[in-house]
Amino acid sequence: MNWRRRMSRHLLFALCAGAAATAIDWGLLYTDALHGFAVKALGPAIDLVYSLDPIYHARSHRYLEQLAANVVPYTFWIVVALIGIDLLRQVKRKLAR
Repeated sequence: MNWRRRMSRHLLFALCAGAAATAIDWGLLYTDALHGFAVKALGPAIDLVYSLDPIYHARSHRYLEQLAANVVPYTFWIVVALIGIDLLRQVKRKLAR
């Protein structure tokens, strides 16, 4: 498998996983036991959206902006982890030869 195809697969997986993690965090906002955890997980995204546009409370799509702002860091760190795994596999393969 060539490098571009593998990277695009990693990016797609990371984006889906980031969206799933954000959806789980958002769903936990509506629970009693894990509400505090969800607020901490979504807090930086809420702060970022609010700092970019202080009147965002008046808009109806503020939740979508918060969710999109939260997907980006999850996606970034998942891609970094997948690239790290690929690099370790390649180094291991090179050393085995």
